[in-house]
Amino acid sequence: MELETQRLRIDPFSKNDIEHWANIEADARVRKYIDGKPLTAEDAERYILRNIKSYKDNGFGRYAVRLLKDNTLIGMCGFLEEPYGIDFGYRFGHAYWQKGYATEAAGALVAYGHQALKMQHIVAWVHPENSASMHVLKKLNFEHLGQDFLYDMTVEKFQH
Repeated sequence: MELETQRLRIDPFSKNDIEHWANIEADARVRKYIDGKPLTAEDAERYILRNIKSYKDNGFGRYAVRLLKDNTLIGMCGFLEEPYGIDFGYRFGHAYWQKGYATEAAGALVAYGHQALKMQHIVAWVHPENSASMHVLKKLNFEHLGQDFLYDMTVEKFQH
């Protein structure tokens, strides 16, 4: 799978992305609403390998989001099978926040999920204080379904 938007290329992670992804995930700001803990290089490698396995096993995963102009890895977006179901998510390096990249990538992946993967419902869970992420979902016409409880924390649940 490879998608292009006006400014982005979205494609599967490869092992070559591990070091770059580790640098993104080492920033506590990037992980603030997940668990607040920077990932180690080993954790970042496990995350990339989990997604590579998911592409083979499920036909989807979280995908690398790169700048079209120079192929820089700036974040991820996509679907991941979790114990509670398929989770839609995105995360970007701090230097790429507030530039519309999350909305651009998420919009392309939502369309891909509905059209190519035939997903009827795309569900995203967001930390209640993550207003930027909720703003992205609302811009993409996700419906707010209320609060839920996930991994010992209250989250806002959205569906497209």
